[in-house]
Amino acid sequence: MKITDFGLWFRNWSNHEWSNTIPQRPGCDIYYDGQNLGYQTFYFDVRIYAREDQPHMIKFKSDFTRTVIHYEINRLITMEDFEIISNPYYKDCHETY
Repeated sequence: MKITDFGLWFRNWSNHEWSNTIPQRPGCDIYYDGQNLGYQTFYFDVRIYAREDQPHMIKFKSDFTRTVIHYEINRLITMEDFEIISNPYYKDCHETY
């Protein structure tokens, strides 16, 4: 296990470095507990993954404009822009029926 398997982490696309603070340049993946929850593009858009196999997801605190797959942020995201919540679409792959 790695330290990046726990808590909120960001992986910069330019230098591939991990950080527990948002990089000051666009282009990074957003991870929580080792799962990729989304990313911010070089154009300041953010894409959020809400897959059934991930127990958490990103929820924005503000109403950003949504295109088909991205949210238009038009600036770097900040910690005040979002929170990590339980994913309502999550299905535990270990459930028995």
